[in-house]
Amino acid sequence: MPSTSIGDPLQQVRVEFSVASDALTPGGEAEFLARVVSLATTRQRLALAVALDVSPSMDGERIFFAKYALINLLDKLEPGDSIALIAFCRRANVVYGPKTIESGDDILEAKRVVARLKLCPGTNIAEALEASVATAKEMASKGGIARIIFLTDGQPTVGEKKPEKILDKLYKALGEEEIPIVAIGIGKEYNERLLLDIVEATNGNLEHISDLLELDKFIAQEAMKAAQVVAKNLQLIIRHPQWLEVNVYGRKHRRIDGQTIIDVGYLSSGEVVDIGGSLKAPESASENAEATITVKVKYIDQARGLPVESAESPPLKLPVRPRARVVDEFVKYKVGLMRASVGLKEAIKSRDYRRAVEYLRVIAEGTLSLGDLNLREKTVDILEMLERGEVEEATRRAASLAHKISKGEE
Repeated sequence: MPSTSIGDPLQQVRVEFSVASDALTPGGEAEFLARVVSLATTRQRLALAVALDVSPSMDGERIFFAKYALINLLDKLEPGDSIALIAFCRRANVVYGPKTIESGDDILEAKRVVARLKLCPGTNIAEALEASVATAKEMASKGGIARIIFLTDGQPTVGEKKPEKILDKLYKALGEEEIPIVAIGIGKEYNERLLLDIVEATNGNLEHISDLLELDKFIAQEAMKAAQVVAKNLQLIIRHPQWLEVNVYGRKHRRIDGQTIIDVGYLSSGEVVDIGGSLKAPESASENAEATITVKVKYIDQARGLPVESAESPPLKLPVRPRARVVDEFVKYKVGLMRASVGLKEAIKSRDYRRAVEYLRVIAEGTLSLGDLNLREKTVDILEMLERGEVEEATRRAASLAHKISKGEE
């Protein structure tokens, strides 16, 4: 199969770039899959901002399990990690920190703050995001990997309510910083479209929690993933002919001359990230033409704070022919799932449930072809929920699933 690979000088990141077809056809597409793998093991200082919705709708089991998850998370912090807790209702208040953990006394103090949290009216999501970003930036300026965990069960009811303006405020607060936001939605009232936009804007993650027993595990997992970052601001650079169109699914990217630059974001120890897309030759492409493609990576080494750039990979050469053979079914189906997940996200954002069902069926068929029974079961469950009329729960599960597939993490 057509493929090429590259590793960086520090031997921390490796990229395997594969194409599904043995050639390009005029006007046709060939799927590609770039698998980015972290080879290093590390534990970095953590700069964690946790924003917790304390509006009245969190009363009962929701606030109990949220507090339980945060208290367990605090036990996983190490000296040198820093944390801030933001509680938000009609206003957002930093109730603990920013604080660098020095001893068990700091952990105990934070636990007491969590235990004493009270519910209050309103849900000011815009102010909560701004406060979270400000505290995360403050902590990161003193060292550590910045990450925001943002937990809510409701719509914005106080302060700025329009999603597009909330995003504008978020962009302004972030400035030039890249701080991933892990958005956790609980229940049936939160705005999954807004949370999707937030995590996509920040290279973060979206999780819908339907079983509150899963909350503890997920929060701890995301925090520890941040503490194990090997590379930050990682970019995958594909060099290709000017005439070749490169499409990338579910990732921020841009084209500059004969390069397509894909923003991967942060990469943690042992993490595997798949990036999918397609290569398209123009209708006018000559049958004697050949596309020469190379890849390389650039990132900031977290441990040393230094920029790292790999050499270019050995060239992958794809001829232009009237016909092409699929030589890697895995790449074809895997990328097909990513393409369908991007369509699913757009259908969710536009509330087009008919199209959402169509994309879910494509994903279900693709998972069967890949033999991914776990992912197929999740997809079929969502389809069955839609058939039963459980639209709100199904939509939120679908949003989380589509985001993970498009980012190559499911």
